[in-house]
Amino acid sequence: MINGQRGGWVQFRSQGILGLLCLQLGACSWQAPQSPRAAIKPVEGGVSFSDVALTQTDAKGKLLWKFQAKGVTSGEGQQVAAAQSIKGQLYEAGQPVFDIAAGRGTVRQTNRQVSLQGNIQVTDRRHGVVFRGNEAQWNPQAGLLIVRGGLRVVHPQLRLWANELRASKRGTTIQADGNVVLETRTPDDREDARRVRLKADRAVWNVEGQQFQAGNVSGREQQPTVQIEQLNSTREKAVALAGTARADLKRGVVVLDSPVRLTIGDLTLTSRALTWDTSAERISTRELLQLQDPRRQITVIANSGSMDQARSSIDLQGKVEVTGLKDRARLTSDRLLWNTETERIEAVGSVNYVQESPAFSLRGPRAVGRIEEQTLRISGGDVVTEIIP
Repeated sequence: MINGQRGGWVQFRSQGILGLLCLQLGACSWQAPQSPRAAIKPVEGGVSFSDVALTQTDAKGKLLWKFQAKGVTSGEGQQVAAAQSIKGQLYEAGQPVFDIAAGRGTVRQTNRQVSLQGNIQVTDRRHGVVFRGNEAQWNPQAGLLIVRGGLRVVHPQLRLWANELRASKRGTTIQADGNVVLETRTPDDREDARRVRLKADRAVWNVEGQQFQAGNVSGREQQPTVQIEQLNSTREKAVALAGTARADLKRGVVVLDSPVRLTIGDLTLTSRALTWDTSAERISTRELLQLQDPRRQITVIANSGSMDQARSSIDLQGKVEVTGLKDRARLTSDRLLWNTETERIEAVGSVNYVQESPAFSLRGPRAVGRIEEQTLRISGGDVVTEIIP
């Protein structure tokens, strides 16, 4: 239906695919506007109107979309309309799910799908997600909204940029593809708040569940496809590369998989999986963990471990092994506590220190030392010293 709102009204009844403007004049009855100001001079091959309502319904009469627009000109077999000041709603099952607005653009209808081109803004009425882009396509039967071109998403929890976005199931699931950049936000959006930036080729956002997943969904990829960087932290810069990333936006927890390499200052942590609590600034894993410090030229391996960024402390457990010490020494223990700020280390349980030159070994229940100076003192219980000839 097209309503002229200045000097009269025009009514059309759709006879086919052109439910948008229904300009098949041979199949519609209509009354010309009484005021000459109500119509714009028709263009070749089309009809023009000033203020109109563009609507489409399904076979049961339920709305699929409805727009108010100015300066509407139809053409190309009357399936395309150029319009200005576009405002309206996209409907699913007869209910409005998205609000849409554009300063100007092109509305195209094919097979009960509508496409808009121009400076477009789409707002999810249920979740408050705002999509901005140069092209939008709505398929009401599939409940699928596609936005492309200069795409940007704004939400209280995050900002997102990508080449293409697909929102389905009434906006509950959003998939972003191509050069995806996602930045988390805080409720007060302070510049000094701890946030993260994610880069990937694909990300899926569960809006209601406040979760997102990025990277290789199958988890079989052996090369990193996701990069996560900690923003606005007062600690040393932390950047992670992983095959996949799953994040709980409400808790600020990111689970990294397949494989993971996380760099914090001079340290590089490598594991099959890491859990990164960005809010508490804590990193942990129950998988085999390797730490490398190229400045100190040491490598540490353990069955599991955790790192408290705020306290600059590392807690490694299960068959801990430190190599790269001076004199080609090796330290093993059940547990190793390491403060990266003070350089103090404490080895606990089945401590064994072996060096090659001069050749000797020390065994005991506990050892304390400093990584920077590479000194170690074993104490407590029975301490055994062996000099190897």
